[in-house]
Order: sequence, then C-alpha cells, then structure tokens
Amino acid sequence: MLRKTVARLAPRTVDTLIIGGGVMGLSSAYHLSNLRKDTPPSIMVVETDPSLQYNSALLSAGGIRQQFSLTENVEMSLYGSEFVKSHCEELQFVEGGSIFLSD
Repeated sequence: MLRKTVARLAPRTVDTLIIGGGVMGLSSAYHLSNLRKDTPPSIMVVETDPSLQYNSALLSAGGIRQQFSLTENVEMSLYGSEFVKSHCEELQFVEGGSIFLSD
C-alpha cells in the first residue's frame, strides 16, 4: 500500500534522482539543493527504508579523519569537519578523540 501511495505522489520528472538515502545520498541532495538559490533544482531521493533507521552510517560509530596527503582529500576532510561542527546539534555529533597505537 505504501509503495502505491508513494508512486502516486511522486513527480513524473525531476532534475536529479538520487538512489539511496544514506549519508552520501542525503549529502548529495543537500549540497545540490543549495547550488542555485534562485530556482533550486527538483531532487528526489529514493530509499527502501523510509525511516532511515537501518542505514549503515547510522549503525556505525563513525568518525572524521584528517590524515591524508593529497591536497584534495585534506580539503574535503576539512570541509566535512567544519560542516559537521556547524550542524552538531542537528546531527547529534559528539566530538571525541582517537588514539592509534603500534609497536
């Protein structure tokens, strides 16, 4: 019943269709929607779990690493870290630390 209802309510055409409502799919939708302020594109995210409760990103401990050597990776990591810090309350992110030991 839910699938028929969603299919009936879904638009016939969209500018961007994103398959998967995990961290990458939702991040892509968020950033694409902010590209054009005058006329934001129509974006549809298709996800089999409407609650987003069982996505692997939500089930993992998560973490942000900044141990990269390529400039592009460093810049993406810094951007991601600042983005998460500026949305901590919404994302329920708690910053902690990690320690790596080796012998």
